[in-house]
Amino acid sequence: MTLALADAADGERLWTGEYTRAAEDIVAVQAKAAEDVARALHVPLRLTAATARTVARRVDRRAYEEYLLGRQAAAQRQPDAAAKDYQDAVAADDGLPEAFAGLARALAAGAARTRADAGSRRARMKTAAERAYELDPDLAAANAAMALASSSLTQTLQYLRRAIEIDPSSGDTYRDVADVIRAIDPERSAAFDQRASELDPQPSSERTTPAAWHPSIAGREDAAAAAARDRDIARAVLKGLLEKRP
Repeated sequence: MTLALADAADGERLWTGEYTRAAEDIVAVQAKAAEDVARALHVPLRLTAATARTVARRVDRRAYEEYLLGRQAAAQRQPDAAAKDYQDAVAADDGLPEAFAGLARALAAGAARTRADAGSRRARMKTAAERAYELDPDLAAANAAMALASSSLTQTLQYLRRAIEIDPSSGDTYRDVADVIRAIDPERSAAFDQRASELDPQPSSERTTPAAWHPSIAGREDAAAAAARDRDIARAVLKGLLEKRP
């Protein structure tokens, strides 16, 4: 595989890299290519605990091909087809956390689109998200999947915060935060939307939108008090997150 980096202004080639490794090493090749491109652009590298695991991981070729088909189907907004492809991927290689994370998102999208079998889809989505996280808790996609599967505001935002800490360049994750808190903290939601637009003006076509959080009233608590309580929770969990930069 050969990659080239060119100046968009004049087409001048800035960097070229060649990678000749076995198909089973495709994930490691992608990680190495990303590092090389970052160095060529003089962008500081943010190495995480997942980096070493990624470089050492070998992937079944058929599993990876099915995973790519799943991503394509998700990008074409076909969640049922994407879920099938991701399921085929994990059947071929049950150690591929990206495929489990994709499966969780596809199932969540399918459940949101139709009420038919929504309960079963959500149960399968939770299982897939938990498996992705079990395989690699330092994978941003696994944390984003766990946010979809969580049932409390605190957990949802904690997983999204971790996803951003792992990959602060993902505009979609900032959009996820904005969507979750839109009903309880519109001002902060707008700030996360703004950051998302700065990073990436267009949402990913693969994105599964989390539901907005609506406070539940406890005991004699009124709606305003419930909203204030959950707004305080959100601000505590998200404190300082907008100050992080890629």
